Order: sequence, then structure tokens, then C-alpha cells
Amino acid sequence: MTQTLEQAPSNQETKPSLNWSKEEMVGGFIVSGKIGGQDVELHWYSDKGASFFRGTVDGIKISDGEAKDMWMKTVVDELEGLFKQAKEAHTKFEEESGVKDEDWAAWYAEFIYNRLHGRSDKEELEELINKAALKYTSDNWPREYAGFIANALWE
Repeated sequence: MTQTLEQAPSNQETKPSLNWSKEEMVGGFIVSGKIGGQDVELHWYSDKGASFFRGTVDGIKISDGEAKDMWMKTVVDELEGLFKQAKEAHTKFEEESGVKDEDWAAWYAEFIYNRLHGRSDKEELEELINKAALKYTSDNWPREYAGFIANALWE
């Protein structure tokens, strides 16, 4: 039983602290905002299957490796938060419906996809969630799933 996007709980109360935008000309994304009190701008783009990272902190260019590390940490932190929100909303959904949702990965994928604003493909996200579920079973699964998915999507 999969909840449709219209039914998926809203994320109105949780505004992202970082701004994401698409870089249409190079097929990538930009994230900008405050991280640890510093003004950060990170760029990710992909060309012929290779990923590239660029960035600045307080207007000073950082190495591509530092930009990649900062990008991945930012994405993992965001995905972890989304998995925690999805878990809470899905638990409530199951309690209210009185039915265990066997297709929970599709529900989570739709919930998270709706909040990523086009930064992923919903079907790919569902597939990655199913793969992560087979690999990670600890109580810290939201962080583990987030790391697994971030590496798959942006590595």
C-alpha cells in the first residue's frame, strides 16, 4: 500500500537551512548557505559519468577534495533528517491505517523525493532504499541509508 504524493505528509514546518539550485548549463547542482557559521557555496556537476566538485568558504576557494567532503556531509546530514521524518510519518500512517505497509520503501522514496526538489529520480531512490535495507539493520539505519544513497547518487 503506497501513499500518493498528495497524501504524503507535508514538510512545511521544516525549512531547509541551505539553498539548493540547479545548474542547468552543466547538469549539476549548487548548494549555498551557512555551515558551521561560514558562508559556503558548493557546486556538483557530472560529465560523461564522472562527478566534479567545486566550492568556496567565506569567498575563498577550497580544494576539490574539501568541496566533495563538505558536499557529501551536507547531503548525508540532509538525507538522514529526511529518513527520520519519513520514519515518524510512516509509523503514524501505519498506526492510523491499522495495516503494516509491506511496500514501505516506495512510501519512503515518495516522501523523500518530494522533499529533494528534483535532485534525484524517485524510482532510483526506491531501488537504493531497498538495497540499503538489505545491507543495514542497526538502530542507526537512517544515517547508514543516507550515506549509502548519497554515495550512489553523487559519488
